Amino acid sequence: MTYRFLGRLSLLIFLLIMLIYSAVVWCIWHYDTKPINPRADAAVVLGASTTPSGPSLVYRARIDHAIDLYRQGAVNSIILTGGMIKGQASSDAKIAQRYASSAGVPIDDLLIEEQSKTTKQNLIYMLELADEYDIHSFVIVSDPLHLMRAMAMADDLGVKAIASGTPTSRYVSWSVKMEFALREAYYYLAYQIFGSVLSSSSNISNA
Repeated sequence: MTYRFLGRLSLLIFLLIMLIYSAVVWCIWHYDTKPINPRADAAVVLGASTTPSGPSLVYRARIDHAIDLYRQGAVNSIILTGGMIKGQASSDAKIAQRYASSAGVPIDDLLIEEQSKTTKQNLIYMLELADEYDIHSFVIVSDPLHLMRAMAMADDLGVKAIASGTPTSRYVSWSVKMEFALREAYYYLAYQIFGSVLSSSSNISNA
């Protein structure tokens, strides 16, 4: 009797966990990342990997979207985030700044945060930089499936922000997008349960 009860209890707990996990995946998949007429002081581009020759395709899509917002007059400046990776001569943010500058954005409107290694750190160090330049409102730019977790972190930090997902991404096929969403759901739950203990090791931009 005891073994049967424990077996049923274990099954119930497993099903409950899977239900919660599935609900989070659904929320991530359907998270609204297309605000109407976004307006803010600055666009914040969450970090992604780079190479010596320039930003990765993921990072480039984020930068391009921020540039579009800048050209539309939705933001007055762009904050590029990402620290130095071992073996690189420049930080991810500096490489991104060169890319955006070559696209015609004035260098004075391209601010760089060069300390962060994770999504949470992107936001923490960005706030320190924004304070120096009297910037108070933000459009957070990243891949759509990344933004629910990023916005949860921003909210916890008291950041006045709206989310704006990239219209293009290297995550195009259904299977790849689902893998991304499943991974994001794990990181989101880890952040909600444990705070920065687990999620600090996961910058989806570098995954």
